[in-house]
Amino acid sequence: MRPSPKVRRKTSILIADQEGVFRLGLKKLLGLEDDLRAIAQAETASQVLAMAACFKPAVLFLQTEILSGGPSDLLAQIHRVSPRCRIVLTASTSAEEAGVRYMQAGASGVILKSADPRLFAKCVRKVVEGEVWLPQRHVAQMAKQLESTPPRSLRPADTLTRREKTVISYLMQGWRNREIGKHLSISEQTVKNHLRAVYDKVGVSDRLELVLYVIHQHLELPPVQPLEASSNSRHIIDFQPELLEEKRPICFARSAAPLCGTPSRREARRAAPSETTPSTSMPERALRGMNILTLLE
Repeated sequence: MRPSPKVRRKTSILIADQEGVFRLGLKKLLGLEDDLRAIAQAETASQVLAMAACFKPAVLFLQTEILSGGPSDLLAQIHRVSPRCRIVLTASTSAEEAGVRYMQAGASGVILKSADPRLFAKCVRKVVEGEVWLPQRHVAQMAKQLESTPPRSLRPADTLTRREKTVISYLMQGWRNREIGKHLSISEQTVKNHLRAVYDKVGVSDRLELVLYVIHQHLELPPVQPLEASSNSRHIIDFQPELLEEKRPICFARSAAPLCGTPSRREARRAAPSETTPSTSMPERALRGMNILTLLE
């Protein structure tokens, strides 16, 4: 029995243009291709966002005239609702500076409306493969622009690996190294090695400084898998990022009795390490036995 031919998945395309004739013509043109399919049409920026969010097209042909508020604003919104969408700007005129600006704003290509109709299908296939589509006269200008633009320096947080961010996520929830290692199926020493690497990358010296760095930098962290309840209760770090804008100092307090200012002698004696217990640093005690409750003056 002869095996059935493999069905090739069609590339979904959204056409956004203020001219109905162009939308209809481009739809029919793309319909002649076996691997391409125009799934929707839009005429305004609001329609583009709604269609992109609903259909998640692989490619969007977007008329430059629709970019009323500037290319970066609308393109950023489109990528927010449809992250994998490749945006190709359709232009009536060829302006080299505009083409470079569109590419810097996040477009995958620029094609002239007066181009050979066969190039539209070729353009779709190229940008889907991750390539850039530009009119020939724009290429030289784009190369000059890239040469004159200094390389963007990475933030320290951008150098963190996913495993390091995962360790930070558990640390932000007050987990001890042993708990983190057990949950991630790694040794406690490996957790310490990850934390040491994180300290070096972001320029902090202990757990508390790392917590404050994550809060101030609004670092995006992977979600934490809940730990099964046990008799050894853990203290969760609860913070209010919106209060950081007021730049107030942090006040630590035990969950049983919030303290504002200097702790009492009784509390100080409780916090003091015994002779048989190894001494821990203030940041570690803060994470283990205290909650970040609020920011007070």
